[in-house]
Amino acid sequence: MNTSKFNTAFPVFKTAKQRLEEINTTVSVTSNNILTDAQKKAAYYREKAKNKNTEKSTKNWMIKFEEFRNSSGYLTPLTNLDDVRQIEKEIVEYISGMKKKDDNDYRANSIKQAVDAISRFLLYNSPIRVNLHD
Repeated sequence: MNTSKFNTAFPVFKTAKQRLEEINTTVSVTSNNILTDAQKKAAYYREKAKNKNTEKSTKNWMIKFEEFRNSSGYLTPLTNLDDVRQIEKEIVEYISGMKKKDDNDYRANSIKQAVDAISRFLLYNSPIRVNLHD
């Protein structure tokens, strides 16, 4: 007696609910991959759009401002300072006393760049919002 015809695999039937779950899982994985790719591309272009000179200028002016703050006895870090009047006072004192290393005054454009740099820093790192351009 030949029993080989009974050893074949029977088709597996799935319910509509099981099939729908499989499809949703596949779509979810595909959507996550697309989203991840889109996020990677967005991050790349965001980084590419940054102006490296602006970052460098901000860093340089903040180093000078922090040196002024330390020499003037202001101990609270800018990232923790939440009093607008105190921040304004420190910036006014800094700007009014700004001198180059050779003891000459800065040009107006340089002072504006310093204010812009401090404003940028505070925008991203301060617990409060300060508009230095008012």
